[in-house]
Amino acid sequence: MAKDFRLFAALRLASVFLVQTAYVPDEYWQSLEVAHKLSFGYGYLTWEWQEGIRSYAYPLVFSGLFKLLAYLGVDNVKILVTAPRILQALITAYADVSILSWIRNPTYGRSPWAKITIVTSWYLFYVGSRTIYNTIEADLIGIAFSLYPWPPSKVSGSSKYLIVGALACVIRPTAAVILLPLFICQIITSSERLSIILKSIIITCFATALVFTVDTYTAETASFSPINFLKANIGRNIASFYGEHPGLWYFTSGIPMLLGAQLLPFLYEVYKIVKGPNRQSYDILMMFVFLSTVLLYSFQPHKETRFLLPLLPIALFWSAGGLSRFEKSSLKENWGRIQGVVNWTSRFLPWLLLISAVVPSLYFGLVHQRGTLDVMPWLSNRAQSCPEKTRILFLMPCHSTPLYSHLHVDVPTRFLTCVPDLQSVPDPGYVDEADLFYADHVSWLNKNFPETKPELLYSHIVYFDSLQQKLEPFLRWGGYSEVASFFHTHLPTERVGRRVIVQERAASLIGCT
Repeated sequence: MAKDFRLFAALRLASVFLVQTAYVPDEYWQSLEVAHKLSFGYGYLTWEWQEGIRSYAYPLVFSGLFKLLAYLGVDNVKILVTAPRILQALITAYADVSILSWIRNPTYGRSPWAKITIVTSWYLFYVGSRTIYNTIEADLIGIAFSLYPWPPSKVSGSSKYLIVGALACVIRPTAAVILLPLFICQIITSSERLSIILKSIIITCFATALVFTVDTYTAETASFSPINFLKANIGRNIASFYGEHPGLWYFTSGIPMLLGAQLLPFLYEVYKIVKGPNRQSYDILMMFVFLSTVLLYSFQPHKETRFLLPLLPIALFWSAGGLSRFEKSSLKENWGRIQGVVNWTSRFLPWLLLISAVVPSLYFGLVHQRGTLDVMPWLSNRAQSCPEKTRILFLMPCHSTPLYSHLHVDVPTRFLTCVPDLQSVPDPGYVDEADLFYADHVSWLNKNFPETKPELLYSHIVYFDSLQQKLEPFLRWGGYSEVASFFHTHLPTERVGRRVIVQERAASLIGCT
């Protein structure tokens, strides 16, 4: 196990330095930004924290790390940005080892390909060191899978997985969607039902007390995030405000993106399980967990690939099984004419899988969507050199960049917000600030920065180059000049450009060196 952990730790730590791009705003705004405010007393909390739909349990881990770094006097921006990712990478590495021990269990006969499937999972490499709730949720569920008494187990009364599963539910309530079928199955098949039920009640009480205490103490008001989370996302369907997708999106886009090249052995194994007749009881249980989760998530209009991340252990389990089946295929026994081709494919398949993982990992990790991160060290250095006169305005889609966790200096900032309509009776004509700006940037700028009040202008403006021509008159009037530019993506959209541009107003920085 120690040897395997060293391998996975090296892989996940490598991702800390090879994944230098932005993925989703939550990896900063729901973790590092919260931890920074808790640790250093300044920062910005999004509406999710004001509404109490997130648990502070995960950010508190990073807050403790930040305070330790500050105590040691090494709380510079680079370390504050890197240290949480290193910690998350090590947690993921431990989860990798747990998943490996589960997949290579002799009971399931998946040993030959178990390690290869984990190492060549491009999506796991891409998100394994990111500080996203979905990553830690997936890690804990992966560990819980390794502790669960999968049938036909002789320790059906084992409840160790419940402790880890409860912690996953504390951090993100959606973990219950995956874990509840496992628990119900155990209750039905076990001869120790009463003992398991009693243990689950005790663990649930402790988990409930933990999340209530942590949230209430940190928020300084009575709060229970799981209930608030369900009210917001199920009762009020607020998640739809951030985009809606077709009902079959997870099947047509989410799962293929999650698995990459491993989709083929995954589908091959699923086909063999469905076809039977040698399907195992654990396959049936995993099939129910996987499909019920995907189908349930499919009913929610807002969909993202990362929501499926906790299902990746099951997908890797089947991928390893599909690869093993292929290697032992009857083609090698009965189709002598193509036996050489099959042997050649089997011999080079691990390398093919590795290449199929390396290409997307490096492109999406080093190239795609990196400008919004590359700009932050430049802004941080500028702000620290003249904090009393630095004021930064971000004219880009809301939460495109991190903020104080990557600045680490208390200077005034402003960005276009995208707070959903939180009223009990939604306003059908509600439009958030970001949409107002993009619908009519001239009106927005005139309202917020009238020509009669140049003192309201910010010292720096950050935006995508897709706005360059539209902002030109305003920039010229304000006396701005371009001082920095950072590549962002080869795949620009209407609002997200190829480059991130920084404009500086010299008149605002008189007296700064």
